Amino acid sequence: MEPIKIVLTDSEWMDLIDGTRPGGLEKCCANVSALRSCIINAARDGGEVHIFAVKQLRMTLGWVVDGHGLDSIPALVKLRDQVGLAEDPEHSPSPHPESL
Repeated sequence: MEPIKIVLTDSEWMDLIDGTRPGGLEKCCANVSALRSCIINAARDGGEVHIFAVKQLRMTLGWVVDGHGLDSIPALVKLRDQVGLAEDPEHSPSPHPESL
């Protein structure tokens, strides 16, 4: 697994970070909160996701996509496509333990 670079516009980053933006990633559960934390860390690093954080980002993104079907959020779809979610054999659709 290698580090990845996420390329989003400032508006797309905010759609994923700010849980109150219309059409963005809403605040709703522990899985979304965990994903938002990963996204904030990547945004702070200029879109760079270091090798140790790639698996965590893919896993939390998988939980949210599997559990919520958020294809209606263009920034989330763009993020999913860039992190190679389908390529990760460790991706598990099981829920985050905190959401149980």
